[in-house]
Amino acid sequence: MSNMFTDFETESAGFSSNWNSSRASEDSSVQTTEVRTADQDLQAVDTSSTAVQTEYSDVQQLSAAYDETRLAAFLGRVCPAVVQELDRVCRSNALNTYTLAQDPDSDVRELLKLSPPADNMKVSQLSWSCTGSVLAVAHSHTLHPSWCSHQGHIALYNVDRESKSPSRSLEPMSCVRSISMHPYLSSVVVAGTFSGEVLVWDTAREGSEASLVNVSRTTHADSVTQVRWVLGTGTAVTLVSSGTDGHLYFWKVSPQLMSYQVLERYCCDTTNLQAGISCFAFPHHKQDMFVVALEGGALHHCSASAAKPVASEHLVKDPVISSFEPQPATVTCVEFSPHHDDVFATVSTDQTIRIYSLFQRRAEREICGVGSLVGLCWAPAQAHVLAGWGDQAVVSLYNSHTGDTLSALTPDNTENKAHISAAAFNTKSTRLFAIGDIEGTTHVWKIPSHIPTKPMHL
Repeated sequence: MSNMFTDFETESAGFSSNWNSSRASEDSSVQTTEVRTADQDLQAVDTSSTAVQTEYSDVQQLSAAYDETRLAAFLGRVCPAVVQELDRVCRSNALNTYTLAQDPDSDVRELLKLSPPADNMKVSQLSWSCTGSVLAVAHSHTLHPSWCSHQGHIALYNVDRESKSPSRSLEPMSCVRSISMHPYLSSVVVAGTFSGEVLVWDTAREGSEASLVNVSRTTHADSVTQVRWVLGTGTAVTLVSSGTDGHLYFWKVSPQLMSYQVLERYCCDTTNLQAGISCFAFPHHKQDMFVVALEGGALHHCSASAAKPVASEHLVKDPVISSFEPQPATVTCVEFSPHHDDVFATVSTDQTIRIYSLFQRRAEREICGVGSLVGLCWAPAQAHVLAGWGDQAVVSLYNSHTGDTLSALTPDNTENKAHISAAAFNTKSTRLFAIGDIEGTTHVWKIPSHIPTKPMHL
């Protein structure tokens, strides 16, 4: 066995030092291109407001500590002096002759005067488009001794352009009693005729292609008294029509498919099928509930979801869940308040406006109208303000809360004395108000932005 630990010597190795060797260097520079700057201001012209509702948080608020004895002593010292001062102000006549400064736009001005398409025709109803720029005017002949044999007329006017010529005219085969513009589609309009037809057009299409097809071929057996679009959940919209045949039809309208058909049939008086429906109304945020007025004065509270089937040759349902106290005359118009979902107003042939609540059988208030009233509508921008019209050349305003007659809307520069047969507020441009008379003329007025809710001297 050899020994691995032995002595061993290697040759030495070395390397030269370069710590002081010279290094090559060179200077260089570069210039960037000129940077140009400019300032510009921009002023936005469109604004929008957004409101946010925070979630409810049940936080226990601790009341501040106070000395009840000292508080009672303080109130005992100051209350007599405060009450005495308030009584003195109430008895004061210092402000009896004070009047507020007049609004420069407080007068009623006539913007447009639209002529009728022919003689012996009246304006049967008016309807504004969802954009507020188009006014639909329905005309019908004034005399109908029997079945209607006239040709109806519907004119669409672009109010923004202030044109006195209609941008589109529609001519159904019978006089038009009711008309309504679609709440979302500004080109879709529906009309109800004296012959019982419910007609729908998409005016964005030309000629005969504008007419939608009635797939179910259902019509009312008698004259159509009212047509109206009803908003559902989301963007769903249902068309509702009523007639003197006593039936209420719910229609499904498909503008994309150019068709419409009946979904449901309702009858509010199954014991007396001869009682026709004069008018109806839906709340703005409760699409299942509605009110129906029958010829003779009956007024019913109805629900589509609670409707009961009725034995009939057709599938008909009875939607009545309760009835209000019958009125002594036929109701010619019923409208829900846009500000209170449960409040609605009616006007009947006894020249009386009645204010109702859905939860009370009797009317909360009765207002004696100025003249013989045939229609009413609520002011879109002011609660408690009602407009009524009838056998006068003016529109009377009423306070639904107090029952007072406020004033009358009539422009000073018009010579028209014809009785008003239709009127409609513009919900988008609330200062625009349209009226139609029994001579077929339509007037577009610009009204004050604020209507006083206290009585004014006429």
